[in-house]
Amino acid sequence: MKKTTMIVVIMSLILSTLSINISGEELNNEVVGNLILNNPSNDIYAPGELIVKFKHEANIDISETKSLETLGIGGESLEATNQGTISMGYDSIDSLNIEYGVYSARKLRTDDTEPISSNIYLLKLPTDSDILSIAEEYTKNENVDYAEPNYIFSLFLTKEKASPIIPIIFPDDPAFYFQWGLYNTGEGGGKKDADIDAPEAWVYETGDPDITIAIIDTGIDYTHVDLADNVWINPGEDLNGNGIVDPSDFNGIDDDVPANGYIDDIRGWNFHTDSNDPIDIYGHGTHCSGIAAAVANNGNGTAGVTWNCKIMPLELNVSDTIFSTTTIEAIYYAVNNGANAISMSWGGTYNMQSLYNALVYAYGKGVVLVASAGNFNNDIKIYPACYPIVIAVAATDRNDNRAFFSNYGDWVDVAAPGAEIYSTLPTYDCAMSEAGYNLGWDALDGTSMSAPHVAGLAALLLSKNRYDDMDDNHFKADMVRTMVLNTADPIDSDEDIGRGRINAYNALTKKPAVAVMDLLTDWINIQDVLHINGWAWGEDFQEYTVYYGEGNDPDSWTEIKSSTTPVKDYTTLAIFDTTVLKNGINTIKLEVICNGVTYTDTKQIITANTPTGDVSLDGYVTIQNLANVQTLPGIKEIPQIAQQNYVQGTKPILN
Repeated sequence: MKKTTMIVVIMSLILSTLSINISGEELNNEVVGNLILNNPSNDIYAPGELIVKFKHEANIDISETKSLETLGIGGESLEATNQGTISMGYDSIDSLNIEYGVYSARKLRTDDTEPISSNIYLLKLPTDSDILSIAEEYTKNENVDYAEPNYIFSLFLTKEKASPIIPIIFPDDPAFYFQWGLYNTGEGGGKKDADIDAPEAWVYETGDPDITIAIIDTGIDYTHVDLADNVWINPGEDLNGNGIVDPSDFNGIDDDVPANGYIDDIRGWNFHTDSNDPIDIYGHGTHCSGIAAAVANNGNGTAGVTWNCKIMPLELNVSDTIFSTTTIEAIYYAVNNGANAISMSWGGTYNMQSLYNALVYAYGKGVVLVASAGNFNNDIKIYPACYPIVIAVAATDRNDNRAFFSNYGDWVDVAAPGAEIYSTLPTYDCAMSEAGYNLGWDALDGTSMSAPHVAGLAALLLSKNRYDDMDDNHFKADMVRTMVLNTADPIDSDEDIGRGRINAYNALTKKPAVAVMDLLTDWINIQDVLHINGWAWGEDFQEYTVYYGEGNDPDSWTEIKSSTTPVKDYTTLAIFDTTVLKNGINTIKLEVICNGVTYTDTKQIITANTPTGDVSLDGYVTIQNLANVQTLPGIKEIPQIAQQNYVQGTKPILN
């Protein structure tokens, strides 16, 4: 089952730089008051930095204090002078700030209209502070929802240079034959047709320029001949409306209507430098951008999975370590500025409330979320990939095997090409060129390369199947999930890499359907009657059936309900009396049949109709079961934040 600011690891295999736990052992979560902290001995987080989510109704007003005497002026961001501390308008918070020496506070740019995303601040303390203990103290405060370290993520890229590829001319893009992941002829020792069938898919769709993929990464070479025409242009900052970046567009004014808080962000934002220049001086983001949406049929270089969809470059850092505060702000920016899909080729082992809330916000707006599964060759869960609302992507090689470095596990959704992937790189000196990679184009390895393949396919599906009239905002995201997972080619693997390797042709030629059970709730401590909610719909719909089976991988299934009436309004699919199940892990399966094609979704549940037995709680509680969770072994209390956050659409973890 799948399960918040961190520094992030970019998912091209940079194992030599990582110090996070990659042993394959599950990390333990510690419940501290209202906060659930991940607390392994080797956590990676920014020294002296704390993310604090204040209550939605809290009126935070920042000023500088000494001994609780106000010396400064109010606002949303302030750095104290002369060793003063920061006041936030509440005596109890100010006392904590003085006690721990908080000298800087900055409000993250999220969405203050939503309870789960308002009033999030980054506080700075002395670098030798015990951040985990301090987070515990802030979380106990009545004005705080949660507090957590500014964790660090990494990119998922291998630093070993990929083997050279012999050029073979392919019309019209000369390096297309290098792209075995799109079209595999068996060259280079590969297996013929071990690809995503891109040329076959392009007969049906090459991408709509109105569909935008946010590449949240290290930026982009927006001058690259294979990328420039597909870089997103912010219409609110394009003053003459000509669709290109002109010097006159940089007028020092936030011209968006309404203002979005970013000045002259005509082609995205650099969250590392807090500027409007998302130029890539590392190389990773440029490579991922080319995989998803390089310009095709221009007589240059390579082709993207989608030829015409736009790339919104949102830069996180200039290296392979990323502060989670930048990822959170980038997600809100992407959603609020019209991105339809988000590609995240980075991650870490930290389950952060603030990151999860940002992703819930995106999912609620219908944005497709895609993330790399990691390059540690084990089944350790990587965030954000392992959240249920995110499509977690493992890597395959040119022989249709799991790539040797790729993570795996029952939390992985699907796989995509990720070894020796030829794509764009900056045309100027950057970190990748200094490491020996070519300027312009070269091949890289990692699940970093797999995720943008899936993001590109998502963009093709959204281009072909618009459904702009759907009232429910996450219908389109769930439609894409259904089609990507249910049309993948099965892969013979000893490890679990999801449904298989994606197949764009299959996804685009089958009529769209939605077979998804509730992704915002993991059913834990289920007693008596369970309402199973979700989608069961498709063009040429015939019927849907809900089943249950005993255990994690049932040998047989028993029908709960079958109906010839589609469910297109995200409501109850079936009502199930769980007392027929044994206490422990069981599985629910949804089958939707449309025009003879079956689409499925499965979900684990933990039933607890008797308070006996040792039940593993690897998941979340639902609001209707909060009162009963204490009957299970190992659960001492249900934090109040759990009840508050569930109502707001978030998922407190109980491990």
